[in-house]
Amino acid sequence: TSFEYSNLSFDKASITSDSDLKVRVDVKNAGQMAGDEVVQVYLSRAGIEGAPLRALAGFQRVHLAAGASRKLEITIPNRQLSVVDNQGARKIVPGKVQLWVGGGPPMVREALVKPAGLSGSVEITGEATLSK
Repeated sequence: TSFEYSNLSFDKASITSDSDLKVRVDVKNAGQMAGDEVVQVYLSRAGIEGAPLRALAGFQRVHLAAGASRKLEITIPNRQLSVVDNQGARKIVPGKVQLWVGGGPPMVREALVKPAGLSGSVEITGEATLSK
């Protein structure tokens, strides 16, 4: 079967360094058969030292009958928004966070179909050093 994503939103357009982020998205089974989809949330922090190219920050499995849809909410704890600096300190740093919500990572490789999904962004304001 196949899945479609729509209505990506976040509980806040900007978050503080001590806030979690709630990601909301509608998922529809657009195929002819019932199926399971693992909705994945990836984030990237371009230009932030210590940040991975992309990181899996959350996921939720959903079972949908053919033609059915469901609104999902996935909470991303603020620790998932952090990076580790050169001294090994885990920090939340200000700046833009790009998010991808879909059925797999937002990568396109030759002979592979890009997974269905949507992208968006939020801004982190403030800074914090987290305990290990």
